[in-house]
Amino acid sequence: MESKGERFDRSLLKAQLLIRVKQIKNRFNAYVIDKIAQKAGHTVLRLPSNHNEFNPIELAWAMIKRNMKQINTTNKIQDVKNLLSMAIDRVKPQHWCDFIKLAIEEEDKIWQVDDIMDEIIDTMEPCNLNITDETLSDSSSDE
Repeated sequence: MESKGERFDRSLLKAQLLIRVKQIKNRFNAYVIDKIAQKAGHTVLRLPSNHNEFNPIELAWAMIKRNMKQINTTNKIQDVKNLLSMAIDRVKPQHWCDFIKLAIEEEDKIWQVDDIMDEIIDTMEPCNLNITDETLSDSSSDE
């Protein structure tokens, strides 16, 4: 936040800081497609990064790469181009339906875990931990 010239209270909790970071990030991360969509009354929703299980295209690419690996014998560029075209053609509408179904199932699993975590957190007592210079020097003298 400081690198963006933003001031903040260092006593904020992590959840409060994350809200503040999101507000700041929205000002700096503007995509042309988002602006075009917004003008047309739409919102672009993005998948979380590093979660390929939520993205059906990743399952399609995995199928294509698997097919390429099985049938590629020469590694010549023209052969690879032809094989790629063939591998893409092998992805049929039913595959897409299956990929989408799998992504939805994975999302449902994560929502279930999220609900369980919310229930656990709701039953927990708040915990405040104050770390001071004294606390740090006391713990180092115990060694």
